[in-house]
Amino acid sequence: MYENADDELQRILKLVESCPEALRPKAFEILLQGYVESMKPRVPAQPSSDSERRRPAPPLRQDQDLGPTIPADVLPRLRAMAKRRNVAPERLAAVFDFSSDPFTFAPVHVPGTAKNDRAKKVALLVAARGFLATSRWVADWAEVKAMCTHQNCYDLPNFSATLKRSKGDIFKAVDVGTGVELSAAGTEQAEALLAELAGPDASA
Repeated sequence: MYENADDELQRILKLVESCPEALRPKAFEILLQGYVESMKPRVPAQPSSDSERRRPAPPLRQDQDLGPTIPADVLPRLRAMAKRRNVAPERLAAVFDFSSDPFTFAPVHVPGTAKNDRAKKVALLVAARGFLATSRWVADWAEVKAMCTHQNCYDLPNFSATLKRSKGDIFKAVDVGTGVELSAAGTEQAEALLAELAGPDASA
């Protein structure tokens, strides 16, 4: 970039010498700055005609309507789930907060009245989030417990028993202290619950 810098510097120094002594430092600074600026790449010219200025911007890629924060490996699973449940992908994405890594749930209220019923729904939701993140329908025990506490449905004496009673139904496996894995029935219910929280497709 500065192959001819020595020659240019000599020319600048000669010009500076022709200036009054008091002005030489400023003259050197200005001339050197001008040389450096001349080395920078040129900015492309702006469209000159009205028709070029009015040319429409290229359409957004499909991924862009969901925002840039959704991880690339999560996006296909989220879109597929939204299609299966006839929910707008944007609505399904709004159930989650993708600003953190790993992503979490946005503020949601898990429906239901009985604590044990809501605790099972929390486990379904956590497993659904796990599926979107890792493609495995597994819910981390600590995450289920924390979300149950947040949702005011953590029943300490009966929490483990509640989840274990659903083994063979919505849960394929229940490993107390580690996590739960959903069965086929569980994945169906988990997707339906997410769709319920997301709301109906606005285009329907």
